[in-house]
Formats: sequence, structure tokens, C-alpha cells
Amino acid sequence: MRTKFRVMLCSICFGLFVAVVSVHAQEHPDFSGRWVLDKDKSKDLPWLNLKEYSMVVSYNRGGEQLSVKTRIWDQPVPYTPHPGDQFKFLPVPLVEAIYTIDGPEVTVQNPAAPVEVKQNATWRGEKLELRNQDEWTGAGKRNRWTTIDVWQLAPDGKTLTVQQSIESVRGTQTETLVFVKQ
Repeated sequence: MRTKFRVMLCSICFGLFVAVVSVHAQEHPDFSGRWVLDKDKSKDLPWLNLKEYSMVVSYNRGGEQLSVKTRIWDQPVPYTPHPGDQFKFLPVPLVEAIYTIDGPEVTVQNPAAPVEVKQNATWRGEKLELRNQDEWTGAGKRNRWTTIDVWQLAPDGKTLTVQQSIESVRGTQTETLVFVKQ
């Protein structure tokens, strides 16, 4: 009787071990590739005259590092800085951000303006959350801009949906960006 009990107990422990290892070993989605915004499927886009919005994403599983090169082409927009603004020009059309997933928050320099950006990335199950926050002085007051992107890859791996939330002095704006893999 004791032998059967030990065998059964060992079997249960082994089964639990396999289940835990299997769950831990599940791989996260691989977002690598070139992605182009599908304006027709995207919702609540604030940009007018948007010509192109594309991303090239590289994902290093071993180091859990994500590189996102974003290219946004807009029609020229006149820009007149307010007195006290740190911004003297419009943002550059090509930006690269490198995130260490589930790592500490890092501070990087915004390539478009003299502003430091705090950023981090965290897995939320099969979704990836990218968070960026910057602060600057503009129009004589301190401003904060926080962007939270939640990435989700479709089962076929060809559609990337990004739920984006932008918090600023103007309130919170949300939009859905749908990208197609090229």
C-alpha cells in the first residue's frame, strides 16, 4: 500500500513539475519584422495628412531586448514655438527605441528634442506593454507626456494591434493602431 502511495505521489509531483516547466517555457510572441500602419483598420487616429507610419521591429529572445525603429511621414506642418519652449523644431521622422523587456526603467534622450524619456517594457501574458514618459517646460509651464502602448499579435502573426493611450495636459487620448506585416 505504501509503495502504491509513493508511486502515486511521485507521479503527481512529476506531473506538476512538467506543468510548471511547460508554462514557464512558453514563448512570447515574436514581433520582429517590418510593420506598416493600416489606416483603414486603425481607429481614432489624431494625425491629419499622415502619409506613412511604419516600424521595423527586432526582438532578441535571449536578452529579452526589443528594438523599434519608427518612421512617420507627415505633410509639412508649420510650427511656431511659444516663448519658453524647449522645442525649436518638429520631431524627426525616424526614431529608434530599445527596450529591455521586464527590466528596469531606463532614461534615454529624445532624439527630437532636448528631453529625457523614461521607458520600460513589460510582458502582460501574451501582450507587451511599452511605456514612455517625458517631461519638459513649454509655454512657461511644466508638461508631462505619457504614452502606453499595448501590443498584441494576431494568431496568424501578420497583424499587430497596438492599443495606445496618451496622457498629457490635454487629457487622455486613446487610439487603436493596426499594423500589417510586410
